[in-house]
Amino acid sequence: MKKLLACVLAASMLLLAACSETTPNNSSNPSDGSSSQNSATEEKMEGGTFIFPIPADINNLNPVITESKSVEMVMRALYDPLFIIDTDETRYYMAESYTVSDDGLTITVKLKDNMFWHDGVPITADDLVFDFECLWSEKLTSSTGINGQQILCEKVDDLTVKLTLPEVSASYLSTLGNFKMFPKHRYDNGEPFRTTLENEKGVGSGPYKLVNWTKGSSVELERFDEYYRGTPNFDKVIFQVIPEASTQEVAFQNGEVSLFEISDSLKYEKYSADENCNVYSFPDNRVSYFTFNANSDKMQDVLLRQAFTYALDRTALYDAAAGDENLAKENPSIYGPQTEGFDPNFTGYEYNPEKAKELFAQLGADQQTYRLICDRSHLYLEDIAIAIQSQLAQYGIKVEVTPLDSQGFNNTFFYTTEGDWDLAVNVYPVKNDPNSIAFMYKKGGFLTKNLFASDEALALFNEGDTTLDPEKRLEVYARLQDQILADYCVYPVLTSNACYVTQSNLRGIDAIKKIPAFEDYLKIYMVK
Repeated sequence: MKKLLACVLAASMLLLAACSETTPNNSSNPSDGSSSQNSATEEKMEGGTFIFPIPADINNLNPVITESKSVEMVMRALYDPLFIIDTDETRYYMAESYTVSDDGLTITVKLKDNMFWHDGVPITADDLVFDFECLWSEKLTSSTGINGQQILCEKVDDLTVKLTLPEVSASYLSTLGNFKMFPKHRYDNGEPFRTTLENEKGVGSGPYKLVNWTKGSSVELERFDEYYRGTPNFDKVIFQVIPEASTQEVAFQNGEVSLFEISDSLKYEKYSADENCNVYSFPDNRVSYFTFNANSDKMQDVLLRQAFTYALDRTALYDAAAGDENLAKENPSIYGPQTEGFDPNFTGYEYNPEKAKELFAQLGADQQTYRLICDRSHLYLEDIAIAIQSQLAQYGIKVEVTPLDSQGFNNTFFYTTEGDWDLAVNVYPVKNDPNSIAFMYKKGGFLTKNLFASDEALALFNEGDTTLDPEKRLEVYARLQDQILADYCVYPVLTSNACYVTQSNLRGIDAIKKIPAFEDYLKIYMVK
């Protein structure tokens, strides 16, 4: 612990020095998040410490059983994906290449040579084959199966595997690319996969390796010198657990963290005008939404759910939570703006107070009290929840708002079906492929225990994923969006931006404007 405190103190002194520099205003252009610094005139600094505040502690260091944004951030530094398929390119990490057969049923992946786990053991095809077999036996099938059928993963040679799909899946290639391998020699130990002590050791493939995890406080990583893509820029990366946004800001002002996330337009204006800071804003493709508990006796009548959608003014909810397009955008869609097929003209649910009053009166809704839960660790969610409470009060509808931390919310929202809550506000990430929302809405899925998932939506998910023609496929997902809204399953509110304030000498934060943030740590560095 003393070692960690010493590292934090040293890094704080470095950051304070950086923040005290008097340099030209380096705020990024809010329209596109691109930096205005002239890299040709800057001298890159080797080493240093990157300290990132996270709102909640992580629960494990296993790359395939993650649950929160905080865990995603830590995993990105510890484990690399195979590759990332973006709208206009594929970025290769652990995979050197992949090929797909004409019928779409066979994918061959070749791994890069001279890759090592953090303990020095070479990474081979045996690891990937083991991972697939292990996850399938653990019923973790999002990467290892399609519609309940196993994907066969076979070793071709030391660096090559062949995947045989049980049926065509247009979205699977994107899922495969995001897969994060874990080491066979560590996990093939006879211990239960979900509870093995290896889940606390974080032996991965990424640019940084674990030094110390002080639970409830911090996760300290150091540069992995054998990293296959080159030498990482920072000596250390530290994730500091700071739950409150205001405390994160104070820590930033004191030079104790390298950056922090904002969700306030006044703060955006303040730091954009500060020559000692940079401000970056770009879409993170996360949809914040209001939803109904399918296991609550009160919410079974579809007319009641319809009444809630008539009653809510999305624009007012957006204004109460963000109200600034640098921070977030109003969004009636279940997709994010970076998702293929996203329709910026989609209007979503009708706002109709008169119909809402009529239905509420008909159903006696004012005789009930509805419990609304939200994850207070995520930006905007508690503000949306309180705004919903206020709007519904105008109709005589009583709502009790219960903010929870991430772990408590996830346990209640995803892992129990007790029906002791009625309404919720949450957020989910959407990737480039429209099928990436299947984990949220596909009936029978791991995360759909408490959502009104329908057979009709399930059929459209299956149709979209087996349609290889791109234009026809997007037509299916447009119909799917209409169906999910017709089920009165969720009420989308906004899609947020990743909006970071950084010290003036930090670069590369917006190098890849995709979620999760900081996809490639080699692109983040400091200048002198």
